[in-house]
Amino acid sequence: NRKSTGEFFVAIPQMLKEDP
Repeated sequence: NRKSTGEFFVAIPQMLKEDP
């Protein structure tokens, strides 16, 4: 589940970037 954590950390900044 280490890969899941890595993708999760990458999804955090992406979500913030999509923030309007």
